[in-house]
Amino acid sequence: MAILEVSSLYFKHERSPSWVLEELSLNLGAGDTCLIVGDNGSGKTTLGKVIGGIRDPQNGRVLINGRSVKSVGLKDRPNEVIYMGQTSYLQFFRSTIADEIRFATRIARQQPNDMSDVYGWFDLPADQTVKPMDLAYPAMWRLQLLLLSMVFNPQVLFIDEIVAPNAGSQMKALKAVLEDRSRKGQATILAYQRPLYLPGARYTQLRDRRLYEL
Repeated sequence: MAILEVSSLYFKHERSPSWVLEELSLNLGAGDTCLIVGDNGSGKTTLGKVIGGIRDPQNGRVLINGRSVKSVGLKDRPNEVIYMGQTSYLQFFRSTIADEIRFATRIARQQPNDMSDVYGWFDLPADQTVKPMDLAYPAMWRLQLLLLSMVFNPQVLFIDEIVAPNAGSQMKALKAVLEDRSRKGQATILAYQRPLYLPGARYTQLRDRRLYEL
């Protein structure tokens, strides 16, 4: 059974006569990584929000391990599926990196874990009393990736846009996360404007409101 099953998805914005997504389908199994390539305005963000249960499609379904995403309660949903948006700096609520990790652990209802073995993947300050809002924007993105992928640890993670993907620290963190999630049998979707080299990834393109294999 697919971890993620998106079938016959239709979506348009309120009062708009035009479909953003039309007859769109996507299945991902255990350990799969999928890169969705698409121009600005092609519908990548909308698709991510529909998969994450943030937006409701007019037709079609999104299933996580055979269960409709909308049937999962809001408190439980982040453990099943997370949409990681582009504005990571809007997601910080605490005054230090350490506090952010503790806060995310509590919200995720996870047991506190020692992050020291994976913290180094993300090239973040060794001093975790640093304020998240004092980080450079690419480092903010890496901190958000740490929180959402390693603390919440969802079955399906949709990463919308990759900040500064040509920077070594960004790709090191991203590839470490993808390898870890693949080992755990989780599914990961990334959306970007152009193809990126991601070992073992499946490549698709979102155009004309549908997904096509590359």
